[in-house]
Amino acid sequence: MLLAAALAFAGAVVAGYLAADQLGMLRVWDPLFGGASTEAVLHSRLSRALPVPDALLGAAAYLFECALAIWLAVAERRGQGRPWSRTVYGAIVVGMAVAGAGLVAIQAFYVRAFCSFCLVSALVSWAILPLAYSTFAPGFRATLVRIVEASSRTTRRRRTV
Repeated sequence: MLLAAALAFAGAVVAGYLAADQLGMLRVWDPLFGGASTEAVLHSRLSRALPVPDALLGAAAYLFECALAIWLAVAERRGQGRPWSRTVYGAIVVGMAVAGAGLVAIQAFYVRAFCSFCLVSALVSWAILPLAYSTFAPGFRATLVRIVEASSRTTRRRRTV
C-alpha cells in the first residue's frame, strides 16, 4: 500500500511538472519526442477544454490517491479499515488507469504527437492498479453484495404489494 502511495506521489510530481508548462510557468523538456511534440500534446484543443489544465487535475487526483492510500494503510494496521473507503480508493485507482489509457489514445489518434512525461504519468497509473488491487477488491465485492441484496429486497417488496 505504501508503494502505491509513493507511486501516486511520483505521479503528482510528474503531473505538476506538466501543469506548470500548461500554466506557462516553464517549458517541459522531452528527451524522447522533443519539445514540439510535447507542446502539441500539452496545448492541444482537448487539453484546454476544461477551465483548468488537465495536468493540474491529474496532479490533484494523484495527491488524493496518495493521501487515501496512506490513510488506508494506517487504518488497516489499526484494524479500522472500512469497505466503503476501499471502494472509493478502488474507484480512484481504476479511474486513473482508465484516464491514463484514454489520454494515451488521444495522443496517438487525435493529437498524433507524444509527450514522454505524459506517458510516464499513464504508466504510473497502470503500475498502481495491480499494487492496489488486493486492497480495493474486497471493498468492491462487499459493496456489490450490499447493492445486490438491497436490490433483491426491493424487488421482493414490489412483488408482494
